[in-house]
Amino acid sequence: MTGGTNPGRILRYFLLAFTAVTVVAPFAGFAFNAFSFRWFYPQLVPEEWSMEAWRAIFSSRSSLPTALFNSTFVALAVTAASILIGLPAARVLGMHRFRGKRVVEFAVLSPIMVPPLAVGMGLSVIFLR
Repeated sequence: MTGGTNPGRILRYFLLAFTAVTVVAPFAGFAFNAFSFRWFYPQLVPEEWSMEAWRAIFSSRSSLPTALFNSTFVALAVTAASILIGLPAARVLGMHRFRGKRVVEFAVLSPIMVPPLAVGMGLSVIFLR
């Protein structure tokens, strides 16, 4: 194709732009909210801007370091536990045939198959009672 536009190239650029917008756009709301003082629903952008939230986070009374440490510790512990349980389970399920394999596969895959919203709603009903 000489002198014309390549439809594959246009589609590729469109998908790249679409992906960039869908990844970056949600963070715009967070950025506006981080520097706004009062921002209510119908307003497109905040009327008043402030650094109050950032002052509270970095003040000497902030619990940010403790929260950051706890979150990092929990994330690393859960990752380690997932690897320790998941890798051997995947190896056994992939390489061996045994009785009850379908039941184990169902138990491993059921959290993916059952929507988390349904589980959360069911748990909230249980806890509210």
